[in-house]
Amino acid sequence: MSAGKHIPLDDTSRRDPGLWPRLSDPDWVALHAPRFTELRPRFESCAAALTAVLNMARKKLAVEAIIQVRAKEVPSFAEKILRKRDGYSKPKCGLNLEL
Repeated sequence: MSAGKHIPLDDTSRRDPGLWPRLSDPDWVALHAPRFTELRPRFESCAAALTAVLNMARKKLAVEAIIQVRAKEVPSFAEKILRKRDGYSKPKCGLNLEL
């Protein structure tokens, strides 16, 4: 799933999103995985806060709900950014709630 001619992962390619589509798959992961690893503790904090808020709402509204919140693991993130490489230009966050 490599994307065209190899562009080396250097300071220029790291700063220029226009070059990102031309990075090799290993360089694509090398660019984004460390950034995700650095931000992951924030996602874990957000997951904990979201769980608390949803549990309070569930109790107040007296509804039955399954609440499952987690921060994606780094290997899972790396696999997903390769699998969905063409569809992701910016980091995204999502929530699935089942009542």
